[in-house]
Amino acid sequence: MVMPVQARLNGELSHRLDDGIAAAAISFSGGLVLITLIAAFSPPLRAALRTLGGAARDRRLPRRYLLAGVLGGTFSLAQSTAALATGIAVFTVSVIAGQTLGGLTVDA
Repeated sequence: MVMPVQARLNGELSHRLDDGIAAAAISFSGGLVLITLIAAFSPPLRAALRTLGGAARDRRLPRRYLLAGVLGGTFSLAQSTAALATGIAVFTVSVIAGQTLGGLTVDA
């Protein structure tokens, strides 16, 4: 339910800045600030974040998890640039259709 709201906000920010990359960077910066505030008050989350770097270096963290982070940034960039051009509803339906086809492919 939140994805259309995020797409609208990122699309509008992209339109006002006239730069999709800057809009995506601001979106991710906001997320970073939010997770930093949450981590400041959550000892278990702080402990998990401390082990993350070592797990990536020691290859205990699968590389596909790191790829997922990159793809999340790509998705945010797509929201910032395509959502206003195509419309929020069309963008959301396209994302859901892509996820459904991907899931069917993996299940097959």
